[in-house]
Amino acid sequence: MSSQEKKADSTPLKDHGLHPTTPNEIISFVAQHLDSALSIEIAPPGGVVSVPKEWHGAGKSGEAMVTFGEVLITPISETVVSAETFTHWLTAEGFVLEVQGQLASPSEAASALESSTTVIRAGENPVFRAVREKQTEKKPPIMIEIFSGALSQFTLNLSSIGNKNLKEVSNAEKSAYKGAVANLMLPFVAKGLSKAKERLQISPTIKRLRRVDDCLASMTTILGDMLIDEKLGIPTTNLLEELSIAVATTQGMSLAIMMADRRNVPLIIRGGSISFGLAGKEKGLNYMVNTLPEALAQGYFTTGDLGELMKEQNPILDSPRVLEEGRPTGLETRFFLTGGSPMFAMLKDAYKEREKPYHGVVSVRRASRVNALDYKNWGVIISGLDRRSAAL
Repeated sequence: MSSQEKKADSTPLKDHGLHPTTPNEIISFVAQHLDSALSIEIAPPGGVVSVPKEWHGAGKSGEAMVTFGEVLITPISETVVSAETFTHWLTAEGFVLEVQGQLASPSEAASALESSTTVIRAGENPVFRAVREKQTEKKPPIMIEIFSGALSQFTLNLSSIGNKNLKEVSNAEKSAYKGAVANLMLPFVAKGLSKAKERLQISPTIKRLRRVDDCLASMTTILGDMLIDEKLGIPTTNLLEELSIAVATTQGMSLAIMMADRRNVPLIIRGGSISFGLAGKEKGLNYMVNTLPEALAQGYFTTGDLGELMKEQNPILDSPRVLEEGRPTGLETRFFLTGGSPMFAMLKDAYKEREKPYHGVVSVRRASRVNALDYKNWGVIISGLDRRSAAL
């Protein structure tokens, strides 16, 4: 998903300038204000919803628009949730932590998240795993897996290219950028969930909705998509949700856990790498920010504008669509443009390499972040809805 332009800054940095926060502070604010700030507008079949003229994104239209007021700005923009803060919070929430398959303390797990370690082969244990098995009827089982540390070479490559002015990025650099994203996602993009379901004590026949996106920064796109499903009346009973993300933030993952708990839906997050900071309005609202000195040496932003750098030039590939691949299996995979098309290609290539064809529904949706010019309202407009399972 692409957004407004960030401000390029090639000056070597020693400090990220963000203020520390915690998952509890983020979740408390969002839980208190989300319902009152939320607006969901869905056009009737064949109709469109348009972005207001006085907004960034004016002129864009889609099938649905979700706005959050300042709920996804106030608690997370210009903040850092450090690896140590995140892992200690997970432990307090009942998660068991692992580093490459071995039990780990919060500090050991934080070090792994900040490391240069990379897993590049499918089937290997991730660099970091957090597991909360089902404990009560109100707390669903959740698993988080991160396959490369924040200082992995692939992540640093994204920073090196992503901090350049978009107009100055060569085609060769764009190709290298997509290659780095592919390498981050390779260990899990075509990985099944049999072992994960067994560990989480989830039925092997549960339906699975997998959302694939280039980043989980402020969670605007994925949260908007979840709420559109809810508004359409699409059931979440007997459903496992999976997020497959190239780079995820600690803020975004905290919100994803909050929504899993709020909706009582089992969740698996698989991330290629991790970022701990989100920018403020002056630099580029809710862009992912480097917070470790070694990463800051590459530039301020963790990835720059993933959506624009991943964008396909082929108008057919860069269009919303719904496909059915193979036999029905109870699996739906959703990709979000503009970064979604190359990720769909990665998925197909990975399945082909495994000699296991993909079976299920594929939904490619267009998602664009939109906001009022004074930043008093912030949201996402989405096209490509599949309403066949909606309770309309």
